Amino acid sequence: MKVLLKSTAYFNAERIRFLGDDGLCKALVLENFPNIEMVSEAADIVFLPKNAPYDSIKDFFSHENAKHNDTMLFYDAPHSSPKNEAIWQTLKAHQKVTVTIDMFYCGAVFFRREQAKEHFKIRI
Repeated sequence: MKVLLKSTAYFNAERIRFLGDDGLCKALVLENFPNIEMVSEAADIVFLPKNAPYDSIKDFFSHENAKHNDTMLFYDAPHSSPKNEAIWQTLKAHQKVTVTIDMFYCGAVFFRREQAKEHFKIRI
């Protein structure tokens, strides 16, 4: 959660989307960023909780207005289960994804068209 909150501040996010039901996370974000807008379309940050169904990823990528060039998708616990690992690998391989940052406990996914495809692993 600390990484999500720091990323929200660093990227000056104004709009956030949650791809799943994570009431505690929503409450923490609103507590720290009371002016942030919760949306269901193009957002600056998209939060994917570890218990999100696989269909939420397919749905996210099927809508062109779900993201913009500077959107960051934040994935909670990509290595916590075989299902989450499969979702993480699918995210990394997607043609619209240009950069992924694997921080083990969480992952960041970017869609910047002007950037070459790269994958990073860092320890936090």
